[in-house]
Amino acid sequence: MFSFKRTLLVIVAVGVISSCRFPLAIVGEGDLQSSSGTRDCTLEQFLAADLQCTENLFENEIYDEIYTAVPRAGWVFKGWKTYCPYNNDNVDSNICEKGPYGLFSVNLYAGDTLWPLRAEFIPDCTGVPGCTDSIAPILGAVTDTSIKIWSATTSDADFQVHYRLLEDPPPWSVSSISDVVPFDVDSGFAGTVELTGLQAGTSYEYKTLLNGIEKTVSTFSTLPTASTP
Repeated sequence: MFSFKRTLLVIVAVGVISSCRFPLAIVGEGDLQSSSGTRDCTLEQFLAADLQCTENLFENEIYDEIYTAVPRAGWVFKGWKTYCPYNNDNVDSNICEKGPYGLFSVNLYAGDTLWPLRAEFIPDCTGVPGCTDSIAPILGAVTDTSIKIWSATTSDADFQVHYRLLEDPPPWSVSSISDVVPFDVDSGFAGTVELTGLQAGTSYEYKTLLNGIEKTVSTFSTLPTASTP
């Protein structure tokens, strides 16, 4: 009986050791295609929280995939987040090579869920003022219910921030929207958006926009209240 139990434990342990999850995530409108053809994640699947995207389970196999980000009509690929921010020295590459990783490497993350590979797509803004302008937002003045987001650019533009609870599911239609701050010569092409009425000790996802064009997507957290352990 002891021998049988020990054998059973070994079998169960091997099953756990040989699997890990590598989720796929999509921002904007596009699809993820895999070189094997078995790990594709469409926009519809992602919005429906399909296990094909949210788990992307690797079990008892070598992890060797090349993901391709394919934008939908009217959208363009912006870049990868978490993994593959650079590929073949081209920051705009829509190809992300992951692997090959042997079973030993997969076993190192036995039973774990790794950070998602996130592909970001933005609307094709060709011909729109400020389309190619880049910004680098800075967070400051964080309290338990508010935060300030500062940024700057080099041309006239309307700066705005969309935000939502990090735990909220996509799409962005559930987000809150800040006031518009004009970036112009009078403001030195810079300005600050203040978000108020936030929940204490809470994480949010936010994106910045210039003239309605998405520029960055990131997260922030408010401070806990004094009574929070």
